Amino acid sequence: MRAFLDWLSHSKKQVLILLVVTFAYGLFKIVNYSFSYDTDLILLDPKNIMDSWLGLGRYFLVFLKWIFSTYDHLYLINFLTYVNIFIYSILFIYFLNINVKKTSVLRDVLCGALLITSPFFLEQYNFTLQSFEVSFSMILMMLSYIFTYYYLSKKKKIFAFITIILLISTFGVYQSFINLYVVGVLICLYKINDLSFKENLQNIFKTVFLFLMGMLGYFVVSNVVQDVLNIPTNPYLNNMIMWNRQSILTTLFGFLKDIVKLGLGIGEIFNLSFIFSYFLIFWLVVKGKRSRTQKVYIFFLMLAPFLLNFLTGSRVIFRSFLSLPIVCSFFFFETYHWFDWIKFILILCLVGQIVNGILLLVYDYKRYLNDVDIASKIYRDCGNSDDVEIVIKGLEYTEENIPVYRGEVMGSSYFEWTIDGENADRHRINNFMKIHGFNVKLPTDSHIDQLMYMNFEKEYPNPGYYVVDHEVCYVNLGD
Repeated sequence: MRAFLDWLSHSKKQVLILLVVTFAYGLFKIVNYSFSYDTDLILLDPKNIMDSWLGLGRYFLVFLKWIFSTYDHLYLINFLTYVNIFIYSILFIYFLNINVKKTSVLRDVLCGALLITSPFFLEQYNFTLQSFEVSFSMILMMLSYIFTYYYLSKKKKIFAFITIILLISTFGVYQSFINLYVVGVLICLYKINDLSFKENLQNIFKTVFLFLMGMLGYFVVSNVVQDVLNIPTNPYLNNMIMWNRQSILTTLFGFLKDIVKLGLGIGEIFNLSFIFSYFLIFWLVVKGKRSRTQKVYIFFLMLAPFLLNFLTGSRVIFRSFLSLPIVCSFFFFETYHWFDWIKFILILCLVGQIVNGILLLVYDYKRYLNDVDIASKIYRDCGNSDDVEIVIKGLEYTEENIPVYRGEVMGSSYFEWTIDGENADRHRINNFMKIHGFNVKLPTDSHIDQLMYMNFEKEYPNPGYYVVDHEVCYVNLGD
């Protein structure tokens, strides 16, 4: 604690600048009310979604949700999320500076801002129903990095004990934190840079012990909680394992395709930091003065963000890729003083992230307003009454109404993003309408079957897109 406070006292410029960057970047999200997919569930039926989380082993996520009561105060949730982002970014920069002699305000600011404006975190925190809890747990994860380093360097068991408690907590929020801790361990081992093979082996065994104890504690707590509360296991995570569900070539091709998209910074997530930081660290390993031990740790760090995908064969879900921004920021931190022009590459990556992030935030807000307009128009046209049952056919893509800039999820409408990929999910659309005061009835199965016999003159929003029959309104959103 004293070391951290000493660092803070000598790093006021970095801290102040990163504070400004955090809230300047997050201001639009904080002051504009909007929400995206899944947040409707916590607003209308928090018990159901929390039972689902418990079934996924996310007991600490449920605990944080319960203890802080972050259910429907979206303005407050978004504000607190960015408070957490600022705190964990400062902790991460402190972690990187431990035992580093050459200081730099600009380096710290740029590497911290790269984390704050990461499109991966932006997509993750767009899921407002868990943004506070996940960002708060990032603080705990950064603390686990720091305590792991001090355990390895000072060899005090109290640091190991604290780390295990932190891991049991964070693993119980989001399974991607497992990958995230592996990254932190590798950075710790790299920073210690013990040239003795024996000492390195001992440090590796110590970190494996911490990891296994954290995992064991996680599984024990998860099973106890599920048994005590009689919560069935949620199959969602098992469904992400693809090696046994499709051919190996198909799985590998899909995974490698996502890696190429990541490297080129194209597709749903615009991200230049991956290709540049990996190239620079590879060049540093080949040409720079690093020990053989450090080179080995760098090699595994380059692979570490993809560890869970290798193990499960799953496609890259960008919002769960929380470890990649950590690795990229660390690589830039390590190569920063190698050549003067590296700072300009880092600035280029940062500007690209900021522009991309602002566009995603603005256009997702416009998407939200468009969703409200669609819900309002359907409600009015169908009779402006809560006694009406609305049955919906087809999809209504955002770009059919307004210009759109998409991320992985951001920019996608409640009237187009579906579970089955074919028809708009009736519960989600009904949820969205209900939250905004359009309390229509849920459609019955018989009326849904009746849709195939309905003749619509047009599709939404053209006249003739709906048919009213005995307080049942059939709506055609289109193909």
